[in-house]
Amino acid sequence: MSEIELHRGTPFLSNTELNRLARQQELSVVLAKACIYDEICQAVDLPDDREAELVQTFLKQESISNDSELEDYLALRGWQEADLIYVATKAERLQRFQQQVFSQEVELNYLGRKLDLDQVHYTMVCVEDADEAFEWHQRLLEGEAELTQFPAITTVDKVGGLTSGRYGPQPISQAHHSLISRLRVGEPAQVWPPFFSDTTWVVLQLNQRLGTPLNERVYAELLDELFEAWLNQRISQLLTGEEPAALPLNLLSQPPQTGEVAPNKPASITSQVQAIAHLLQRNQTKAARQHAEALLPQHPDNWDVLLIAHLAQRRCGRHQQALAIALRLIEQHPGRTEGYSRGAQDRLLLNQPVEACDLFEAGQRHCSKPDQDLLMTGLRATVAAQRYCQAVDLGRELYALAPERSDLYEPFLHSLIQINHTKGACRIALDATKQHPGNMAIISATTKTLMRAQRLEHCRWHLYRSLQSVRSQIQARHLTEELYHLESQIRQQRDPKKRETGCDILCIATNEAPYIHEFIHHHIYLGFKSIFVGINNSQDKTLAILEKIREKYPQVDIINVDPVIKPFMQWGCYHRLFDIALDRSSSQYCLIVDVDELWIADPFPQKIDSFIDGHAPFDAFSFHWIEALEEGLCDQPLSRDATYRTSAWVKSLFRYDTPLARIGVHGPILNGNEQDVTVCLGDSVNVNTEETLHGVEVLGLSPNTTASTTDK
Repeated sequence: MSEIELHRGTPFLSNTELNRLARQQELSVVLAKACIYDEICQAVDLPDDREAELVQTFLKQESISNDSELEDYLALRGWQEADLIYVATKAERLQRFQQQVFSQEVELNYLGRKLDLDQVHYTMVCVEDADEAFEWHQRLLEGEAELTQFPAITTVDKVGGLTSGRYGPQPISQAHHSLISRLRVGEPAQVWPPFFSDTTWVVLQLNQRLGTPLNERVYAELLDELFEAWLNQRISQLLTGEEPAALPLNLLSQPPQTGEVAPNKPASITSQVQAIAHLLQRNQTKAARQHAEALLPQHPDNWDVLLIAHLAQRRCGRHQQALAIALRLIEQHPGRTEGYSRGAQDRLLLNQPVEACDLFEAGQRHCSKPDQDLLMTGLRATVAAQRYCQAVDLGRELYALAPERSDLYEPFLHSLIQINHTKGACRIALDATKQHPGNMAIISATTKTLMRAQRLEHCRWHLYRSLQSVRSQIQARHLTEELYHLESQIRQQRDPKKRETGCDILCIATNEAPYIHEFIHHHIYLGFKSIFVGINNSQDKTLAILEKIREKYPQVDIINVDPVIKPFMQWGCYHRLFDIALDRSSSQYCLIVDVDELWIADPFPQKIDSFIDGHAPFDAFSFHWIEALEEGLCDQPLSRDATYRTSAWVKSLFRYDTPLARIGVHGPILNGNEQDVTVCLGDSVNVNTEETLHGVEVLGLSPNTTASTTDK
């Protein structure tokens, strides 16, 4: 006999059939959620007058004005009066449950996320060239750059490229992922040194921070989030056959709290924590830190006090002190995973990836269910510690849990490639692009993955398809630039030449007439095989001098790069010169330098071929700058009258036949794994490199200048 009814009194299904439908039609989650809602509604009592008021409101909404209409309405739905009362009062009972059970946690949640909720105004300068980035950095520091030079932009596309402009007000959490960690701890008017993100150099200035108060809107949002997290955990327990904990009936007897929260704690602690939060909200970070440091010894095990003290130390950029508090959070509250996640993040900020992994693993042991933030922190930590097998396991867990997280793919795919699961990485990357078309972070990760796998034709068509799905001109420009880089790799792959010993020069010249002859003759004398000069918008006699020199030295090749400089800037010009040199030259190596830079080696005047023979084989070789100060315009090079100092910046010489993901002004990005390439800096190997999904980046800045001391 059937036992399930759709309409009261009309048999429909047996229990067996219902169970089958629930499984096959994926109704289990809906049924579990309905069961929990019913459990809540049965447990929450309402005053009789409030219940009657809600029923009358419901009847009015349904346009029921008399008993006859009510009888027809109930008959149509197969309801009894109890069903009507249940439906009419359900929302109120759920709302009261939220208030009574979770209101005490709202302020704690608010304090823990306050930095991400705060509104910020900031200015971002994005350029392709590192030198230009450092020039902007200096101008912003010295107040020479006016904010009116930058357009006002209200939002940043989190999955798109970075664009120069003024942003805000907007929550910190809505900023580009490469900016969030800086904006969290920054002070108004702070300017960060240039850093590289995705494909561009970024200079960032925080203009203003606007605190977000715990008003009714924020309170309601946080309350909903806490309830949803509790509900999803309970649904998961039901679906896996676990016995959920009993409802917190002791809390349901308390009167509901509305408006701003008054946690069930000693008022003195609460008020002091709120006072520190208000100081942070007004960007008085030093005062907030001092108050937190005074409060902490009085309440060394209080979660709220520890949490606000940790936030204050982080906002002041005191990561070692923040770590100490995070470790105390773990010690005093070992069952809460947030302490482990915060501690691991602090360890990463202090460049301690192995210790960050240890904290993550400790958090996992205390985690009753998967925690996305903890898993993401663990993924970053294991990649930084080069524990790629463990990183792959974490990446797979996150991929199954939250495939929509765009920040997941770069470290996950990088780890797969490191353990030689290249095919799997390509499959996951292409599937993610298909599932999330137009997501620039995923498109970029897929591009890098296909390049690393040397699937260049697949990469080309991936970029063409992606051009059809992006939403803005900026994103289309970024993909066009990726195609530009890719074409150079394809040319390298198809290069038929058997390359000989020798090295070329690639340079760009703009109004360099006073010293272009010194540059050319110096490098010809030191044995460079060909010199490819890109002429860019030159208004003086640079071109005439070069043409005169070329009459005697045909190895000087002059190329007009004016059509390239505007759409693709300096890096595009060097790509153009590289492509031409790859076609016209049979040399093994090339060196990118500026026209006011002269290559020298110890003992001077050692020739370039002799230098290469003494250090080969290598894929790239980086050289520090030695800056000559107090020189006159026409002084002889290496004049004894000048003062010299070593710069931390480098320029690099590299092979034509090493696959290049990027041709950088200071150093290339080599398309390979670190164990397969050789990058020299003096006598050191692979010390000034960084390996990412993109490949092995030869860093443009190396503070260790011992490889190029001034006596050499």
